[in-house]
Amino acid sequence: MAKKKMVHDVVIEAVCCNNYEYDTDLDECLPICSVGCENGECVDVDTCECKPPLTLVNFACVQPVCTGCEHGSCVAPGVCKCHAGYVTQNGSCAPVCSSVCVNGRCVAPNRCQCSPGHAPDPGDAFTCNPVCDTPCVNGTCAAHNRCICSAGYEPTRDSAVCRPTCAGCDHGHCVAPNHCVCSVGYERINSTCKPQCSSCSNGDCIAPGKCECHEG
Repeated sequence: MAKKKMVHDVVIEAVCCNNYEYDTDLDECLPICSVGCENGECVDVDTCECKPPLTLVNFACVQPVCTGCEHGSCVAPGVCKCHAGYVTQNGSCAPVCSSVCVNGRCVAPNRCQCSPGHAPDPGDAFTCNPVCDTPCVNGTCAAHNRCICSAGYEPTRDSAVCRPTCAGCDHGHCVAPNHCVCSVGYERINSTCKPQCSSCSNGDCIAPGKCECHEG
């Protein structure tokens, strides 16, 4: 006579401690964050952990907030990490130029913006040269619309024009520094322009062709 074999199904039910719940996928009891843990991980009972740069605010993981972090990344509340080419300055990220901007300011990494009245130097990206609306004649533009005369020249009523200087050129025209061309009827004698007379014995030539005789 055959014997009957009884087969009993065994059901194992997991029972978790208070404030824990069973996770069938992981087959373990996980802690419960009763107040919520949005965008984060509940690592212990009512303990929510956020992944950087998220921070915990009102039981939820949110992006941190920073003021003046235009050229950086807000890595924590009020903590800004500046992007490459920028440094923290006065609470914000300021650009860095490898050289000082002459007559300008650094507006982006290694990029200068010229001050009003100045223009970029063609050969130097960090230098801005002053601009004179009217080119300086015999001088150098030292500031916006201000000329400085070269050596041997002096200013005139026209602020953009410098004229040469000569000593003893009362009756002539100074054409270059210390180079005087005497007017018609005058000749250069001993560094001065003196009048010419065809004949003036016993007298003084006081003007071209005009002789003044000595007394007697």
